[in-house]
Amino acid sequence: MKAWPVPDAYSRKIPSCPDAAFGSVRSYKKGAGKHAGIDIYAPVGSKVLAIESGRVVHVSEFTGAPWSPQWRRTWYVMIEHKDGRVSAYGELRKPRLRNGREIKLGQIVGYTAKVIFGPMDIDSSMLHFELHRKGSRLSQDWIGKRPERFIDPTRYLRSIG
Repeated sequence: MKAWPVPDAYSRKIPSCPDAAFGSVRSYKKGAGKHAGIDIYAPVGSKVLAIESGRVVHVSEFTGAPWSPQWRRTWYVMIEHKDGRVSAYGELRKPRLRNGREIKLGQIVGYTAKVIFGPMDIDSSMLHFELHRKGSRLSQDWIGKRPERFIDPTRYLRSIG
């Protein structure tokens, strides 16, 4: 059994817009970086759910778009699942989870945060979602060849759709 990570998302379609899809070129890195996850857009404060049961293995600050002084400080959570894969949930309000906590399928991981100050702040909420191979604890974009630890989450999310 699996859960869609953001039940209140504007859409369950996998994004294809610039900067939102897996592997898309990161404009703020002048085309050098590629997106390690996908962005799922939703109203500010939307629930973010665990896609499967697992154990919290990392909670940390996650601040994107270093070029943008309007970008807010957000957080991310990584959950390791029984098969060893790791799901990462970024752009969250400060979560109340701690490393080592067991989490069940569909349990709340956190809530989407406002990511940008100013006129865009009404609709500027998303979940940055990644999947990693066993043991990965790193969440970041990549330059050059795709690192083996990143899994394209597109097929996985389409299977839930």
